[in-house]
Amino acid sequence: MDSQLPQGLVLIAMSEIVVGSLGIVFSLALFPLNVSDWSAIIACFTLLWILSGFAFLGQKQWAWKLGMVVSLVSFLGSILFFSLVQSFLFFFGPGLIFWPFAIIYLTRPRIKNMFVRANTPSMASQRTA
Repeated sequence: MDSQLPQGLVLIAMSEIVVGSLGIVFSLALFPLNVSDWSAIIACFTLLWILSGFAFLGQKQWAWKLGMVVSLVSFLGSILFFSLVQSFLFFFGPGLIFWPFAIIYLTRPRIKNMFVRANTPSMASQRTA
């Protein structure tokens, strides 16, 4: 795998790690307010963001699939929460911009191919076997 990661991928990974870390703090702050259900949901998402970010930086083969699932679900969550609680534009508004960017960037062939195993047999070699 490449030793040099594209800057866009590093930006996505670092954003997921930073926002995920802040989300953990936010979810812990919600526990005393008797909203433990919401706190648990936020904690699960933020842990997935952190895991996805570190997987991208480590160029794990499963990172692309996890990153796409996390990005799609997070984008849908941003739409849902923004439509329900419009007064929290500061919290959900950036997700309406960031997650589509992440989804579009991760679907670029160059980025997607970074996470495909180099020794995966090609279609031609599978036909001859």
